[in-house]
Amino acid sequence: MQANHDMTDPLLSLVNGDFGDFPPTILTNGTHDLFLSDTVRVHRKLHRFNVKSALHVYE
Repeated sequence: MQANHDMTDPLLSLVNGDFGDFPPTILTNGTHDLFLSDTVRVHRKLHRFNVKSALHVYE
């Protein structure tokens, strides 16, 4: 990725997206997954937007 990209652009990371019209969502991740913390952040953000969601973390 080039340095001139806006890292808060939701096209680069779902974490920065608008979840206002998001459908019910199931998030799955492994305990050793590199993106586990991002998945947890997305789950929290979905909750703040009152989107029905479930987070499943597997070993």
